[in-house]
Amino acid sequence: MSLSQLHTEIQHLDLFVSLAAQGLAGGADAVRWMELHRETAEVLGRPDPFPDAGSYDAARKAAEEVQAFASEQQTQGYPYLYELATIKLWSLLEHCVDELVIHGLDDLSRCTDQEMVRSRASGDALPV
Repeated sequence: MSLSQLHTEIQHLDLFVSLAAQGLAGGADAVRWMELHRETAEVLGRPDPFPDAGSYDAARKAAEEVQAFASEQQTQGYPYLYELATIKLWSLLEHCVDELVIHGLDDLSRCTDQEMVRSRASGDALPV
């Protein structure tokens, strides 16, 4: 992955986090949005999106679950979202380190201590 590709990936991650946070903020009002959907359909003369009490109750229950989760996440500063984003960012960093090591190993003749490189590549821990 080139630095330009890494930059693009990080920009996409930032955009994703922003959109997801906005979605969670909207989810914190899920019951209200469900009711607005129903009212809008009525005003526009469209069929009720919940044609019977059972479908309305199921939708309301689902909206309440979404709202509870989204509200909790919003109150806590979206920890689940940022934990996932951190994992993705760490993955990108690991990939870059792998690429740097592979690039460095492409020409071992430039390395002054080839035995050290070989032992590290086999999984030995770095000296402290």
